[in-house]
Amino acid sequence: WAQRDMGRMYEAGKGVARDPGEAALWYARAAGQDDAKARALALERLSGLAEDARASAAERMLVAAGYLQGQADGRLDPAAQAAIATFQRAAGLPVDGAVSIDLLVALGRALAAGEGSGAGREL
Repeated sequence: WAQRDMGRMYEAGKGVARDPGEAALWYARAAGQDDAKARALALERLSGLAEDARASAAERMLVAAGYLQGQADGRLDPAAQAAIATFQRAAGLPVDGAVSIDLLVALGRALAAGEGSGAGREL
């Protein structure tokens, strides 16, 4: 629940600067949890965010997980798309280089499990 609540804070700008990308990151982490109700609520919020917010969250999580080098800049350039494809392959997702809800949930789950800093390794 705490991760979902962090997403709500960033989405609304309550106590923190409003940042839809950061909200998406927290919702993705919450959606990767085992609590079915928290997962459903987080998925609902994540689905309602703009595509650019979800792309920003994906990029931030790819950097944190070690799949993308440098700073997240909010653009899905060829390096970011290659990192998405590499992560998708490692996570057993369809490899299409696209930011999907499934990608964000898998990234959130991997980060929650401490599976960062392993570019290209199997999850």
